[in-house]
Amino acid sequence: MHLHNLTIKKFHKGLLNKEFSALEMTQGFYNWIEKRDKEVGAYLSLNKDSAVKQAEAADIKIAKGEPAGALAGVPLAIKDNLLIEGLPATAGSKILKDYIASYDATVIKKLKSSGAVFLGTASISRIFDFLSMYSFEVSGKYTYLFTQSMRGSHSASPMRSRI
Repeated sequence: MHLHNLTIKKFHKGLLNKEFSALEMTQGFYNWIEKRDKEVGAYLSLNKDSAVKQAEAADIKIAKGEPAGALAGVPLAIKDNLLIEGLPATAGSKILKDYIASYDATVIKKLKSSGAVFLGTASISRIFDFLSMYSFEVSGKYTYLFTQSMRGSHSASPMRSRI
């Protein structure tokens, strides 16, 4: 099964039909990330230990026959400008390179309550684009992989769907 061809709906159906487990898929995504992200640069940080626990919790819930939300066990990359408690959140800026979120953003709380699995924080284009000396250069690293130009605040997000 090709990970990058799964929609959330297909993933959820496969999970409930026990075609695969959330843990297997999470590990599959991490294997893919380990192979490809060196050249793509889509992730700024990984959340592997926590993601494995989140995936296992989704699998246990499904095995017990408990209701599972549409995002239960779904591996997600979270843009680096959304706060996940305990993870780095730089918004693409070197100024924030050492910032660790002390709380979850509201959207993260909602995703957690739905059972989503957080793979890690995903690179974004520079929040301070006009101050390049204070920004991470991420957009140029992977634009050669695609025919279209990948610029703007959301340019890194499509990379996760390609790796």
